[in-house]
Amino acid sequence: LVQNFVLGSGQEVVWNIVSGVYETAEEETEILNCIREDVADTELKKVVEKWNMFDENLNCSLPNKNMEYFLNYWLKNQLYLTYRYDRAAKEIGYRDGLQDSWGYCLVDAKKAKEKIIATLSHMYTDGRCPRQYNWFTDELDARDFSDSPIWAPECISSYIKETGDVGILNEKIGFYGSDELSTVEDHIFRALDYLYHSRGRNGLVLIRGGDWADGLSGINKYGADATSVWITIAAFWAQNIMSEIYSYVGDAYKAELMQSRSDEYKKIVNEVGWDGNWFSYGFFEDGEPIGSSKNLEGKIWLNPQTWALFSGIVDSEDKVRRIDKAINRYLLTPFGSLVMYPPYVFYGERCGRVQRQRPGT
Repeated sequence: LVQNFVLGSGQEVVWNIVSGVYETAEEETEILNCIREDVADTELKKVVEKWNMFDENLNCSLPNKNMEYFLNYWLKNQLYLTYRYDRAAKEIGYRDGLQDSWGYCLVDAKKAKEKIIATLSHMYTDGRCPRQYNWFTDELDARDFSDSPIWAPECISSYIKETGDVGILNEKIGFYGSDELSTVEDHIFRALDYLYHSRGRNGLVLIRGGDWADGLSGINKYGADATSVWITIAAFWAQNIMSEIYSYVGDAYKAELMQSRSDEYKKIVNEVGWDGNWFSYGFFEDGEPIGSSKNLEGKIWLNPQTWALFSGIVDSEDKVRRIDKAINRYLLTPFGSLVMYPPYVFYGERCGRVQRQRPGT
């Protein structure tokens, strides 16, 4: 279809372009109807109102206008695209679903609730969580990654803080492969309880199939007793958040239980995980460390250090200073921080996928 327009002085022409996908003649008619100026104006107004809602929700004013614009517009846009399209087309990572919902609370907390519920509903009754689930079918990636449920407490906490909807904790939802129903709160408790009772001989939480450092996935093939300092720190962080939530809703027993277990994690991490100047990342079943000064490659990993600092699991100011010094010495570059140092080139096969990645990534 070609249209020619001849404009005289001071004249203007308006035309509408509509893009869409349809399966039926009725849907085609509905889409093409949007070319009409009155319909197009109405539909465009709906789009603008939606984005205005996103922009006006949690708006901030900062001296640094670049940062202000990033937070008020670009960050929300990225959160929207990730939540709606990037990691939500079909296969949804259990971890990703919770992380994306946590972030999406900044954009539309009520919409974020949909994926929170859907994700938690794919947990097993014993507290284990899958690697991925399918948004449209019952297909499941059952790989057993220890960090899958860690993100639920912060996700729920952010949702409650944005909406005031404490009632979400008592909503009954299902489990994967079971007719049992239980509350959202119970789902999260079961997952953290499973981690607490899934620990190695050294007291740290078992890494199982892997944790947040995907490059280290599979180290349990050298022995199921492989453990992760990072996941133990993350469990400490998650339990502390749940302790706050339990205190807020008046469940003193579970608040105290979460806190006492976190105290236990703190003692173990500082005794077993401390390498002298920073925290190790983890241990193989035979005791060989990962992310230790004893290692030739990958002797220091960033995640255990940053998480130890912001979670508050570090038990002395001296350790804080040593960690800060180690990060500055080994991991900071003009282009950002390294994930680990030195990169795995020759000795990474035992550590899993990380050796097959480009050095430094």
